[in-house]
Amino acid sequence: MSPRASALLAAVLLLCPLAGAAAPVRAVVASPPGTEPAASALPVSPAAVLRAGFVQERRLPGFRQPLRSQGELLLVRGEGLRWEVQAPFPSTTILQRGRLRLLDAEGREQAPGVEAGAGLARLLQSLLEALLSADRQALAVHFVVEEAPAPREGAWALVLTPADPLLAAAFRRIAVEGAAQVESLRLQEREGAEVLLRFHDTRTLPVAGDAERHALD
Repeated sequence: MSPRASALLAAVLLLCPLAGAAAPVRAVVASPPGTEPAASALPVSPAAVLRAGFVQERRLPGFRQPLRSQGELLLVRGEGLRWEVQAPFPSTTILQRGRLRLLDAEGREQAPGVEAGAGLARLLQSLLEALLSADRQALAVHFVVEEAPAPREGAWALVLTPADPLLAAAFRRIAVEGAAQVESLRLQEREGAEVLLRFHDTRTLPVAGDAERHALD
């Protein structure tokens, strides 16, 4: 999977009210009665719109310093995702209704009507809907979902091990941490690279407006 696809998947996973860390884990379905997470650690109802800033670090085998980028994302439930890299090299990826669009720094579409990635786009879109609704049953179609110890009081932690062949070919595991919202996401790629995403200034809206829908056009 390309770095752009990896970053796009990370953006989708931001909406997952899950988390994880590189710690011993236990299967969610194996949680014994009376040991469920406290109410403060449970997923909250998904918002119709989520905006956030992100800082991404991509570590490659053999390189001492990570590749860094930053930008903003917009996710509109049921409609699509806009992943905008602002630095060091501006570019935008839009996932909308199972279609990928790639825009350059001037907003020009690099490959109009990209269909070669339609399979990936459909997979990401289905994941998006599952993550937005915190539907663990739907997530279990694509991942083995395991709990990890919470990083701090009031937070939660999960580890996702890909079960879907397309995801398993790209990632060994995905770990996310957060509290009221997802705060960081770590993707361990099959080929040895690792992507760390940190999120900030997260905002939610109960209803999508014209501005949000226009951003996906």
